[in-house]
Amino acid sequence: MMAATEILLVVVLSVCVVLAQEQGRFIEFPRNTTAGLNLGAVFVCRFRGTAATAIVNGIRVEDRADVELIPYDFEPIPEGTYDLAIRVNASEANNNSEIWCQGFNPNVNSSRALLTVQGTLAAPSNVCAEAVNTTAISVTWSNPFTLDITNEDPDISNYTVYINNTSTGQNDTETTVATSFIFIGFAGEDHTPCHNYSFSVSANNVVGEGERSKEVFQRFGGEILQFVSIA
Repeated sequence: MMAATEILLVVVLSVCVVLAQEQGRFIEFPRNTTAGLNLGAVFVCRFRGTAATAIVNGIRVEDRADVELIPYDFEPIPEGTYDLAIRVNASEANNNSEIWCQGFNPNVNSSRALLTVQGTLAAPSNVCAEAVNTTAISVTWSNPFTLDITNEDPDISNYTVYINNTSTGQNDTETTVATSFIFIGFAGEDHTPCHNYSFSVSANNVVGEGERSKEVFQRFGGEILQFVSIA
């Protein structure tokens, strides 16, 4: 039968072994992130050890002007844990950057995360303008490719539709719509002289307006009366 002092010694040794196993381990580590151009991308790590730093493309954050240390707003920090949060400028230069954390005492590296930067969008494709009746045209298009933005901003904010009366040389008429389907109403009936119209579309995101699509053409009577976006 074990004496009380022997039992106490076993318990103390067991606790020490558990604590030693906990040391040098990342509880939280950087995750792959996609951010809009020139926005801030946040990476966090929580390390069981005495200190840690973050590294962006092989350079410590202390030596980078485009990385900012920010307050770590998780729950209270457990004893023996070091928390770190950084904000990396999502610039073109930082696109496809590797980010990881390095812990000290003991020295260990976390897994690596990738920063992908989304700029303005490519042009929508498959733009089509079709007459619905004698006073309306429907314009449809396919969305451009977008990355999976992980902040609160939508991949596509809205679209800008450009219409030009090529018969009269009228400057672009434009409207912003939320969906990829729009009706354009025209004043006039069948007897109204026909005009040639061109249509093009761009997709907008948090960075700005994307590339404008190629023009499509439709011959139609009357002048533009109204736009109706259909969800």
